[in-house]
Amino acid sequence: MKELNQLSNIFDNYDTFVIDLWGVVHNGMALNPKAIEAIKNLKNNSKKIVFLSNAPRPSSKVIDFLLKMNMDRKYLSNVMTSGEAAMHAINKKQFGKSFYHLGPPRDTSIFEKVKDNITDLKNCDFIICTGLFDEHDNDLEYYKNFLKEYVSKN
Repeated sequence: MKELNQLSNIFDNYDTFVIDLWGVVHNGMALNPKAIEAIKNLKNNSKKIVFLSNAPRPSSKVIDFLLKMNMDRKYLSNVMTSGEAAMHAINKKQFGKSFYHLGPPRDTSIFEKVKDNITDLKNCDFIICTGLFDEHDNDLEYYKNFLKEYVSKN
């Protein structure tokens, strides 16, 4: 198998490119100039681009974040986040209706439309985890004990 060193090595073989955001397009503080150059080249050659993010937020929030880093809006027509995917599942009640949010408060924007479905751990149909609680981000023993309550219920 030949090592891929540049996108240009496979550019002509594909119509669509799925590109991760964090660590590829940006580092959380600034855009990666080489990635933006590659994206510009893809767009100029009529290639479809889909950006993926594991951010537990609506894609609109990620787009706003990228715009603040001066990414051109014309590249942002196809952005999908794990938060958006979770919302689709919640809206379809794929795992039940009521859920417990395990994660920091900063991640709750994804639940705005279903905030009435959030409940406590004892009464939830499922748990959705967007990260660790800020005050317990390095204490896995805390989560082991915390989740025993849920496991014993089911």
